[in-house]
Amino acid sequence: MTISERLKEVYPSLSPGKRLVADYINSNPDIAAYCTASQLAKSVGVSNAQIVKFVKSIGFDSYKDLQNAIRGEVVQRVSMSGSLRSWRANEQREMRDNCWNIINQDRENIRTTFAAVDFRQMEEIADRIVAAGRVGFVAARTGAACNLMASIFMGEMRENIFHFTPGFNNTVDALKWWGERDVVLGVSAYSYGKGFSTDMLDLAKSKGCYTVWFTDSESFMQTPVKPYDQVIQYATHSAMLSLTALVALYNVLNYLVAVRLNDSMESISYTEEMLFPSNGNAAPFLEKLEPTEQ
Repeated sequence: MTISERLKEVYPSLSPGKRLVADYINSNPDIAAYCTASQLAKSVGVSNAQIVKFVKSIGFDSYKDLQNAIRGEVVQRVSMSGSLRSWRANEQREMRDNCWNIINQDRENIRTTFAAVDFRQMEEIADRIVAAGRVGFVAARTGAACNLMASIFMGEMRENIFHFTPGFNNTVDALKWWGERDVVLGVSAYSYGKGFSTDMLDLAKSKGCYTVWFTDSESFMQTPVKPYDQVIQYATHSAMLSLTALVALYNVLNYLVAVRLNDSMESISYTEEMLFPSNGNAAPFLEKLEPTEQ
């Protein structure tokens, strides 16, 4: 039984003066472990005799026995604290290494994706978006988050950008009047060609829309061939489903659209100036992305 547990057990039976001693020891074990009985009495505001009575009432033969018990617990706590700090330091190092493993895998996903992408496809998609009457981004769950970012940036450059996800804006009816002048971009990862995105792309295709399907390369081999105008595969290999390569594809697509729209060049130039100042040095926050030797 620890000192605090023993004090808690006998506390209801202690007199008011003894409770003051118990409260002090419970709150200041580091001090009580090394101060004399008279120093403890002075700190609490009771007599030396009260300390002697307190020691007996909680089951110790002498103040020295009580102090040794408190001291043992303090030393054990300090030792455990040191072990905890060491464990946390190791955990932080492992966590940092794991984070860099994820980042490096994302880099590899991006390299793998763009090594396989035909940029003529990306340029044709950009041309279609610029000329389109309406542009719709279609996805569910995690793909919808990527689409939301892409549609927001696209909406800064041209009007009539729509973001479709299940239960949002009555999606099926929203395509009722769409046709040949419209573009629909859909995302489905690990869907094997089924689900909301491909259903919407099928509907858009039946209405004559220009359709683009972004799908992950790992499950694509198990996915039925779809008659869409463009199919772009992105790498997702990771301990978790990573859509970093998809975001990179959208970044490139937004750039290709922007350079085709004259009124977008000012905002593009401003963004590039923030990332790469005129002095030629990358912005400080970009430099922080590289790991440092420990």
